[in-house]
Amino acid sequence: MKYEQIKSIILTLLVVSSVFLTWNLWTYQPYLEPIGESNITEDVIINAQQEMQDIIVPFKLLYHRNDRTYGTQRKFEIQSMMDQMSSWDIYGLNDITRMLTDAEFKELVHGEDRVEIIFPDLITFDVYKSILKFRDTDLPADTFDRIIVKTTEESADFAAVYFVSYTDQRVYESRINYSAVQAFKEDFVSKSIQHPEYFSYDPTERRRIYLPENSLDMNSYRYVTSPESIEGFVNALFSEPSLVSHEYTNIGEEYNDDSSLMRVNVNNKTFTFVNIEEEAEVELETNITDLITQTSGFINDHGGWPEEVTSYQYFSVSKPQRLVHYRMFVHDLPVFNESGMAEYSVVLGKLNIFKYSRPYTNLEGMTKDTNSVTLPSGQEVLDRLLEDNINPEQIEDIIPGFKLTNDVSSFVILEPAWYYKYAGAWIRIQPDDVGRGQLGLE
Repeated sequence: MKYEQIKSIILTLLVVSSVFLTWNLWTYQPYLEPIGESNITEDVIINAQQEMQDIIVPFKLLYHRNDRTYGTQRKFEIQSMMDQMSSWDIYGLNDITRMLTDAEFKELVHGEDRVEIIFPDLITFDVYKSILKFRDTDLPADTFDRIIVKTTEESADFAAVYFVSYTDQRVYESRINYSAVQAFKEDFVSKSIQHPEYFSYDPTERRRIYLPENSLDMNSYRYVTSPESIEGFVNALFSEPSLVSHEYTNIGEEYNDDSSLMRVNVNNKTFTFVNIEEEAEVELETNITDLITQTSGFINDHGGWPEEVTSYQYFSVSKPQRLVHYRMFVHDLPVFNESGMAEYSVVLGKLNIFKYSRPYTNLEGMTKDTNSVTLPSGQEVLDRLLEDNINPEQIEDIIPGFKLTNDVSSFVILEPAWYYKYAGAWIRIQPDDVGRGQLGLE
């Protein structure tokens, strides 16, 4: 073979090899281990998730009619009422605050042919637009804590609904079709006389509270509790559970990593989770919409709501503390406990949740150990409070509720009791302070 032929063959092989290698380079797809795959934490859903209308619920209804007031805290009726109101078209929101004197404000809220729908604390139009149908395009950047439905017509076509921030006496007036009010009166107002009658007391010229005329026959309850797995909360709340260290303390357990800490109190069956990186070094501006949506959304993300027996509802908010409380409700009434066994306490940090405190047990089932209890009338409770050295102007509300106490390791007792809101704090009226005998299980 001639030299020139060998040279041509070699050159051809080199060209073919080059084309083959180039094609392989262009089409090569190497298998790469996903970066950080071992550190990805899937969403952990511990229990139930809730819609906003299940979390933000009025806790009291007052019907003013025929010179009398009737009241109820029955959750079934409250939810039925809100379900009906969610179908209303609410339009023409208008701030009428400056048009009202103190006397006119009280008449607007507490006057004849009114229904007061009372929330435990302030909410915003922006939050509540997912529950009611506001037809105005631009909603006020404002708050309210009660809705007033006027059950007499303003005209043949419409009736008035008011959104009121009671302490600040801010009022927004709106309209609904009068046909909606007619159904509302038939379904709710006409049946209001079945509820206990209430009387009024004015702690100040600007505030009025209502209490039941008669004593209340209630029951105390004993419940079996079922603890949720702490490991489930560790997996849900820590970003990298595999890196979390665990040790025992004199009151329970402690879990931590470089940025977060969880302390568990096994006696009270509660824990506090703190995301240290989220603590704000300076006071941050915030609004109630963000506080409610971010804290409730955080609980929803890990399914932190109970499924049966109890419900937790929005109960209070503090803008300065960036804090929201969601309280346990049983048998339509709020439950209180000094050790945090009846509430979720959530603090918003710079961007996410800074602090989260809550019980990790659910009420699973009621035992047969129930006792009948008679709570004294509202007048007896009020008379006793006014005998004490307290400032009546600081009394914001007085309601029945339950005190939760530990019985044994797997049981709790709910005792009926009167509570009053004084300068922003809910305080239990002690059993020996009022009435015709024992108010609960002591």
